[in-house]
Amino acid sequence: MKQRKQGNQLFAVWGSPGAGKTVTAAKLAWQYAAWGKDVALVFCDVQSPTLSCLTGEDALSEQHSLGSIFAAKHIIPSLVEANQCQLKQVPKLHLYSFLKGEHQTDYPPVSRRQAEELLQALCLLYPIVILDCSSDLYGNLLTMTGLLTADEIVQLMSCELKSISYYASQMPYLEKQKEKNRRFYRVLSNVKDEALAGKLYRQTAFALPYTAELEKQVLVGDLFQDLKLKQSRAYVEELKQLAEELES
Repeated sequence: MKQRKQGNQLFAVWGSPGAGKTVTAAKLAWQYAAWGKDVALVFCDVQSPTLSCLTGEDALSEQHSLGSIFAAKHIIPSLVEANQCQLKQVPKLHLYSFLKGEHQTDYPPVSRRQAEELLQALCLLYPIVILDCSSDLYGNLLTMTGLLTADEIVQLMSCELKSISYYASQMPYLEKQKEKNRRFYRVLSNVKDEALAGKLYRQTAFALPYTAELEKQVLVGDLFQDLKLKQSRAYVEELKQLAEELES
């Protein structure tokens, strides 16, 4: 991306299937909004729209489909700004997603140029843009474009061997693509056994611990809320440190 408002940043949250990408991306966006920053959160999944799993329709003052943006011949900032989903209680948080009941075949295929134009427009509009990437690098051009243009990448890992296998197969493919210099932050998610996690991964920058309060928010589809219980303090503090490090 050649055009971007000075100081604006693009972060990509990417990881193995089931690692908690969407939860982490949503909580990072929520944290930045709580700090008073305008932040755009983009859900890249075109096969199973995500937004309806995170908050109720009654919590949104505006609902627009990401597909409506991609249906345009050219994607410009005014089009992107007009097609955000807006939370009633959080005006600083701007959401972009396919909507419940939609499928990728409802719209023309997304091209690499469109993905680049979308990300460029977002980075002109918002100080912080967070992509909730798909695990599928081959079939999701928005995810691949985001990974190749992001300032920082949160490489989210679950505490299981399948996550290690995923990266062993995917990283060589990603490294073959044209890319710029940027940092990967290896982050463990949903850590329940710190000793086991330490054996699996010896070089991770952050570890987000398990909290039952967060699990409940995920189960009931109410993720855009504060974590208030004492048991969640360690998670909140680690998330804040990650958010601060990404911005630095």
